[in-house]
Amino acid sequence: MEKKPYNIKLDKKADLFDMGKSKKWSLIANHSDDSLARNVAAYYAAKEAGMPYTPLYVPCDVYINNEYQGAYLLTTRVEVDETRVDIDNLDDVNEEICIKEFGEDFDMDTLAKDGIYGKFAGLLQNTQKWVDVPATDGEVETGGYILEMELANRYTDEISGFVTSRSQPFIMKSPEYASESQIKYISDYYQRFEDAVFSEDGKNSLGEHYTEIADLDSLAKFYAINEWASNQDCGLTSTYFYKPAVEKLYAGPVWDFDICFANNGSGRYGCDYTNPKEFTVCFGRQYRNTFFGKYDVHEVPHIYNELCTRTDFISAVKRVWDTEIKAAVDKTNTMLSTYAEANMGSAVMNAIRWNIFGTYDIAQIKSEYKKAVSVVYDFATVRADFLTDNFGTVQVQEVETNFFLAGLKKIGTGMNNLFEKIIVMFGLENVVF
Repeated sequence: MEKKPYNIKLDKKADLFDMGKSKKWSLIANHSDDSLARNVAAYYAAKEAGMPYTPLYVPCDVYINNEYQGAYLLTTRVEVDETRVDIDNLDDVNEEICIKEFGEDFDMDTLAKDGIYGKFAGLLQNTQKWVDVPATDGEVETGGYILEMELANRYTDEISGFVTSRSQPFIMKSPEYASESQIKYISDYYQRFEDAVFSEDGKNSLGEHYTEIADLDSLAKFYAINEWASNQDCGLTSTYFYKPAVEKLYAGPVWDFDICFANNGSGRYGCDYTNPKEFTVCFGRQYRNTFFGKYDVHEVPHIYNELCTRTDFISAVKRVWDTEIKAAVDKTNTMLSTYAEANMGSAVMNAIRWNIFGTYDIAQIKSEYKKAVSVVYDFATVRADFLTDNFGTVQVQEVETNFFLAGLKKIGTGMNNLFEKIIVMFGLENVVF
């Protein structure tokens, strides 16, 4: 997009706008969101619902070298820090190991890559990639970890990660420079969770129920907020989990809602994301870029789709919605009703800078901007009532009736899977084609 987002890294930690000290910050462009309100709405609701480590934010106008860039959202980032995701920092542990081994000036980027890290790595099931942090005599660390679900084509550019047995790529946000033992531990831990969720009785082959491995309430809250926002990225990308030491896996923090709240008409998976009275997130499937180019694979449910087929999960969603999230959502909707006026100055400047509404007439821009915010408000309000009435029962989506398209998808998926096997058979996993 023309208007660029930015990640900022300061020389030393600073407490910007009382959001806690950190070196790392993000400037969210919201260029696809004419209302500039969608991320604000989701973060506000999640924080009001008490979801841990929800990003903090401040709307601002950005100038670079005295040139106006537009209206942005300055946010905290999803990172390990006592003022962010407050868990053990394994990147610090690994860096200390490397400094002790190689000297004070050692650069972590010089560590050799290992595992399956080539161009097609994100498509290869049951694989991992890591960097060669020197081994220690200590036990395998049980935390902390921050994992992000990611699309297969983006997986290649990340330093560490793994792909589950059901083709779900994960990248490591922390530790970014993960050791082999750390990747083996966390990939096995998540795989046990995934296996339990996809099993008939909610238990994996070791007899572990998915709620013994992951925190049920955090899973339910994360899903409920994303379903309220009708977020098609949930379960695909910008979907985080974190694991403290010797504790369960937790869903969150929430992140990235610019194409939510009726701002996506793609109709992915047969869902209408502009309809506030239609379930969407619970019908999500994995989205993969295969060897043959972009191909939307409908056949494999993502984790939240599968969770939504379980009555114990659906009951938990209903409970947390009724007792915690609905009140936060109602408060958010009230906030949105005054948001346009409070943000009007920045919105007008931004619309002129980027010609958002196809006009430079200020009165017309104000009118169009109010309409854009009203779309978010109307959708969020109607959807809150819809979910209040309909959460608590398992939803069933109509089966694909176009047998020709279904057949093509099956053939394409089969060819892709065969090609994956050939890649592995001939040891070409790390070859750059």
